Formats: sequence, structure tokens, C-alpha cells
Amino acid sequence: MARSYSASHKTPTLTEILDSLRAGRTNHRTLYGLSNLERSQAEQVWAVWSGLPVATRRKMAQMMVEIAESDFEVNFDEVFRLVLEDPDATVRLAAVDGLWENEDIRLVPVLANVLLNDPAAEVRAAAAISLGRFMLSGELGKIRPRPHQQAFQALLAACTNEKEDLEVRRRALRRTGQNPPPPPPAGLPGPPGRLHQREGRPGSPAAGAGIPGLLRRERGH
Repeated sequence: MARSYSASHKTPTLTEILDSLRAGRTNHRTLYGLSNLERSQAEQVWAVWSGLPVATRRKMAQMMVEIAESDFEVNFDEVFRLVLEDPDATVRLAAVDGLWENEDIRLVPVLANVLLNDPAAEVRAAAAISLGRFMLSGELGKIRPRPHQQAFQALLAACTNEKEDLEVRRRALRRTGQNPPPPPPAGLPGPPGRLHQREGRPGSPAAGAGIPGLLRRERGH
């Protein structure tokens, strides 16, 4: 069996990673060093990342998504969470894509914020797709009621917002689920009446320009 890159190469130190980033070296060795970082370490990376040229940030984000798809041992989640704040929409889109495998319910309010507040429609649409994973988990009883409700409320707000981009509304509508969420926890308002049923089955593929990575993953789930 072939060994992964991360298993067959020495991981650089954080200092080496930061020096490489400052020098514009975005090779695989540098990027593999961004795997499995603690929050404080990721924040140091972000401090350097945010000062890099946009072309470099785009290249790095896309390479990290591709690495994560091909090597199950890597985990860039702490970096991707911070990269959601990148000023470039293409980079933020890659960050949403890169968090696809993350099933931590603490990601629900993060994605909800992206869906409701990101300035780029394509990023908001990607967040709606990703929140659909948590809606399905809620319907199957795999997560607690609160994150299920949080995901539902964000999707409902997006699909009923008449000022929202039509494609974002469609993505949100498809992912609000066929079954009503459980009663809301104390302090969390309940949803209004059901507006629709989801188009197609849960996790069905959806075509759309600008979010190829997430759509590939939809087909596989």
C-alpha cells in the first residue's frame, strides 16, 4: 500500500511553515505542515496568510482542498475556519468546501453566519449546501435538537428572504428538509409553518457554476 505524503515526509515546524509562507513557498511540504494545528497555531498562520497576495492565497486554499480530498490523514479544519474570514470570495469558497468532512456541530452557527452574511452569493450558496448535511443528520437523529434548529432557521431565513440571490434561495430551499425539526430548545424561536418539501432525495446532486468541489461531494454523499 502506498504511503501518504504526510506519513513519508518529515513535517516542518511551525516556524519553518511561517517562514516558507512569508517567502511565498506554497509547496506540498509547507501545506502539509498546516494539518492538525491547534487553534493558537492556526492563528499564527492566519496572521501571515492574511498578508499574502490574493493569487497566493487562492492557490494555497485550492491545494489544501485537493490534499484533503486525496489524503484522509490530513486535517486543515482550524485553518479553514479562519480562512472563512478571507477578504477574497474564491478563498472563502474553498474554505467552505474544505470543511465538508467536518461534522462538528459547532460548525453550524459558523456556516449559518456565512449563509446569512457573506457578501458573495456563491459563498452563501456553498454554505447552504454544507448546512444541508446537518439538516440530514438532525432528521436521522444523529445530532441534538439545537444545532438542527440552528441549521433550519438559517436555511429558512435565506430561502424566504426576497432580497436574497435566487440561486442562494434555491439552494437553501432544497436543504430545509422534509420533516419538521423537533421542538426548539428554550430561548430559541420555533419555525413558521412548512413551506415546501425538498426537491429530490436528501443529498441529491445539484448543478451549479462556481461550487464544483461541493457539488462533487454532494454526489458522493
